[in-house]
Formats: sequence, structure tokens, C-alpha cells
Amino acid sequence: MQANNETPDNNTNSKVTVTKDIQERLWLDSNLTKFDDVLRENYDKSIEDFSEAIIGYLCTLTEAMRGAFFVRNTKKNCLEFRGGYACTEKSMGKTSFDIGESVVGQVAKSYRSSFLKDIPLQNVYVNSSSGQLSARSMAVIPLIFNEEVYGVLEFVYLHNLDEKYLDLLNRLGRSAAAMLQSIQNNIKTKKLLHESLLQAERLRAAEEEMRQNNEELVATQEEMQRKSKELEYLLQESKAKGQEMREVKEKLEKEQKKLRQEQANFNRMTSAVPGMIFQYQVFPNGTHQLPYTSSGIADIFGENLHDFEDIEVFKNLIHPDDLPSFEESMAEAVETFSLWQWEGRINLQGGAVKWVAGSARPEMLDDKSVLFSGIFTDITTMKEKETFIQTINERFELINKGSAQGIWDMDIPENEILNQETPVWWSGQCSTLLGYQESALAERLGSLYDRVHPTSRGLFFEHFHHHLRNYKSVKPFEKAFRFRTNNNRYRWFLLRGTIQRNSTGKPLRMAGALVDITRYKTLEKKLDKYKIREKKMLAKIGEQEGRNKTVKTLETVNAELVQQGPFNGGHNGKK
Repeated sequence: MQANNETPDNNTNSKVTVTKDIQERLWLDSNLTKFDDVLRENYDKSIEDFSEAIIGYLCTLTEAMRGAFFVRNTKKNCLEFRGGYACTEKSMGKTSFDIGESVVGQVAKSYRSSFLKDIPLQNVYVNSSSGQLSARSMAVIPLIFNEEVYGVLEFVYLHNLDEKYLDLLNRLGRSAAAMLQSIQNNIKTKKLLHESLLQAERLRAAEEEMRQNNEELVATQEEMQRKSKELEYLLQESKAKGQEMREVKEKLEKEQKKLRQEQANFNRMTSAVPGMIFQYQVFPNGTHQLPYTSSGIADIFGENLHDFEDIEVFKNLIHPDDLPSFEESMAEAVETFSLWQWEGRINLQGGAVKWVAGSARPEMLDDKSVLFSGIFTDITTMKEKETFIQTINERFELINKGSAQGIWDMDIPENEILNQETPVWWSGQCSTLLGYQESALAERLGSLYDRVHPTSRGLFFEHFHHHLRNYKSVKPFEKAFRFRTNNNRYRWFLLRGTIQRNSTGKPLRMAGALVDITRYKTLEKKLDKYKIREKKMLAKIGEQEGRNKTVKTLETVNAELVQQGPFNGGHNGKK
């Protein structure tokens, strides 16, 4: 019997469609995950290296014969070639496009991908060692993040590109745009920091020059007192020096004002970053110091930078159990000159404990000290959630192992049609109840359907579908089936479940339990036999009571006849 009055062929097509959709979704999720790994691996590289890595990976993934990575230059408002696959800057016909120019520029202007297929032969060529090959299709994808175009990807294919790859490229393009934007911001931040350091150096040089000028002025005044004859000359020289000093002072004030503005901008940017930006310096003699922290230090540690002039004050805040891992990770990063990463607890005033995560990159300075520049972030909430989830999982595992019932969980397909390939999670107890080892059941509804007794198999899915489509029902699903166990015998099981529905009653999820009720079914059969026996015994008793009544009636009639016989005058006068 088939649900929805569909023919077997329609059911088969539906199953194939669902399976194909699942496979395509898994394929898409897998490629998105792999691409995220590629992005993380190339996060700390230059834009050129990042572009080369990304375009190479995407061309290999989609079997493109040539690919080009264009990055937007906001100052010139154009797109510039930064990386290629099977092409170089010299081999490109053009390496820069204005916004709106050609297909590359138009894609950046319209924020929409362009896909050209069935390109006539000998219109677009791809060079190879054996000659020129004609392209069949082209895909041009904008890199959009926060409604802004950061670049464009161009791919050339010798075949028509499958639609699923075009959808994949659009999704991967958004991820690449977000990473490209992050890399550009990091480059700007490093540039600002470098310029700030240069401004500070120029300021120190100007101060030194002013000090020298003051010394010269004092010397000039002493010389004026000693040499009255040269008074006029010295006065003129003094005026000239004074003018020069005023000019230097004005110039210095302008530079100081500019530096303050740049410092203010830098402070605004660092204060907007969640967490604390810091620099941690390790000297060759083993001493440490914190030369710089952003204003976020108060949010993370509840302290100010001057409180950490003695580095031991900073270390004393670290939880004693986590201090060894901090020192070991820092020593390893210094020795291997690699990325430093650490998670640990810090003790705050009042006895509170906070989880923090640190990440920094090392840099060797001229004095052979190692300067780490990085960030601390508060991960207390994340750790609390991890602990909560772990506790829930442990409780669930204990309940699952200690329960005599098997637990199962199933996502309802969008079309509400269940089949043997519908994904279902089975607890280990479900396998145990059927006589198998834990995790023996494949995570599909067919694992249970294949074990249904042949007499009930035709109604298995019908019972499920009837319950799913009863949108107004709040009753739980309960059906008893006989399932084949590992020893090829059948036992009775109760399949029980509860459905989660949306506001319109559409089923979204179903979870429940598998209960072995063979013992109850056996007792039920025995009880039915006893009821039949009782019914037969009551019938026999009724028959015996009828016979007894008949005997008593005959005895009564016989007694009356005896009383009316010839010896009692019954026939007197008739002889």
C-alpha cells in the first residue's frame, strides 16, 4: 500500500530525487568546509600570495583551464590583476580594468556574476604547449562582502560549466571577499602602526634638535657678554636663530598635532576591536615586558598598562594551573619563531575567574629580542557553553546507557515523504535490543524497515505518513511491530515517537524510543488462552446446571404421578 496514491515508479523517482538532493547538499557543504580551511591557511599571507592560492584552488576544483584574480584599487577605482592560474601578468592581454569596463569591470559595477556558455569556437583562446585551445564557457564572479565589491574572479573553461559549480563559485566568492577584506584591513593597520613609529622617531629627532638649538643659544648669549664689540652681529644672528627656532617649533607643533590625530584614530580603531591588542617583548636575557596594550586591557584584565610595568604582576593574574602552559607556549613560539596561541584562565579581583584566548605573531628586532604582536579575547561565555554542552552530552549518554529503551531521532524531509534512505540517528541501545553490537544500525530508516516482519512491512511507512500529515494531532506516535533480531527470530517492539511541528502544523523533526514488548505480547497471548478456557468452562457449567434442573423437574413430576396412582384412588369407579 503506497502513501498519497502514488505509483511505485513515482515513489522510486522521488527517492532518487531526495538522494540526489542530499548528495548535492553534502557535496556543497564539503567544498565550503574545505575552502574555509584554504582561507585560514592563507590568512597571514600577502595579497599576491593569497590571490595565487585562492585562484589556483578554485581552478583546480572546477577544472578551469585559466583563471585570474583581480583586486579592487579604491584609490584609482579600478580592478588590478594580482594572481593567476595558467597565466601571468605578462601573458595577460590587459591587467587593469576601470569599474564598468569589459566584463570584469561590469561585474564589479553591477554586483552580479556573469556566465557565458556555448562560446563560438575560435573566439576565446587558451594557450598551451601544443597550440591554442578554444574556450567553451567563461565565469566572472564578483567578490562581495558587506555590500561592497573587493575583487573579481575570472575563469575560462574548455567545456560548459555545470550550474552547481556556478552556485558554488558564488558562495565561495563571498567567503573569499570576507577574507580579502580582513587581509586588507590588517595591512592598513600595520601600515598605520609603522607610520606612527616613524612619526615618534621624527618627534624625538626634533626634540634633540631643539635641545641643541637651546644649547647654542646659551652659548651665544655668553659670547655676547664677553664680546661687546660683536653685539650687533650677535643680535642679528640671535634673531635669525630665533626665527629658525620659531619655524622649527611651528613645524614641530604641526607634526605633533598630526601625530596626535593619527594616534587618536589608531586608538579608536584598536578600541573598536573586541578584546585587547597588545605587544609582548621577550629579551635574549630571558626578561619580558608589555610595551603596548590597547584600551581593551581594562575589559580583559581589569587593569591598566602601568599596572603591568612589572611583568610578574601580569603573570600573577594567570590561574596557577594554566601558568605553565602559558610559559611553555611562549617559550616554544620564541624558539620556533611560530604563531603563538594560548587559552587559559585569569583571576580577577573579588575571586572571579575569566577564560581568555591569546594569539600573536613574533618579530625579531635589532636587539635580538622577540616582539609578539597579537590580541587577547574573552572566551568565558564560549567556555561556559562548551561545559554546558559537555554536561548535557554526558547526562544523555548516562541516560542512554542506563535505559532499557533505545532512542532515535529523525529530521523530516521537506516533502514529508519517508523512505528507506531517510536519515535517522539510532542510539547504541537500539542495536543492543535487536541483538547487535552498539552502532551496528546504519543511520537510515531502512535499517529498521529491512527487519520488519513481512506481514507488516506494507503498513510500515503508511503508519508514519498518516501520523505526519495529521497536522492538528498532538498525540504521540505509537505502533507495535515485529522486528527480526540478530538470531533470525522475531520479537515484538513498540515504536514510539513525538513530532515537533511549526506554527502551521508542518512536521519538522521526530524523536522517540524503541521498546521491547515481547514479554507483554506473550503474556497477552496466554491471557487470551485463559479467557477462552474460562469461557468454555462457564459454558459447561451452564449445561450441567441445565441438566440438574431437568432432573429435578422429572423427580417432581414422578412424585406427583405416584401420588395420583391406582393405590391412591386415581382410577376408583372405572373398573
